[in-house]
Amino acid sequence: MSKGDLASFNQKVKDGDVIFRCKYSGESGQTNEFGIIEKSWGSVYVWDDQNTMKQNLQAWTGKGNGGRVKVFRIKEAGFDINKAELENGAYNHLMTSDKMEFVTESY
Repeated sequence: MSKGDLASFNQKVKDGDVIFRCKYSGESGQTNEFGIIEKSWGSVYVWDDQNTMKQNLQAWTGKGNGGRVKVFRIKEAGFDINKAELENGAYNHLMTSDKMEFVTESY
């Protein structure tokens, strides 16, 4: 992600947004990992899906398939992303549900 992409990304995301990435190469469009956005001191960080490790956005996206990420905001009260399960090896089904709304993406 370039510095320009980071600046634009930072303006669009909020604390608690869910960021999805594709972990493995060759899985175009398959999002099989997620994290939770935290903004602090003008920077964007990502907590892993176990809520045990926080990394800066560039480090987290760099561990995916080419830095491709999509960010969504939970819009259904009571929805717990940590209880979401993979379907066919991906979380893509959540992106078309009424539980989340699209915020931004980076490729």
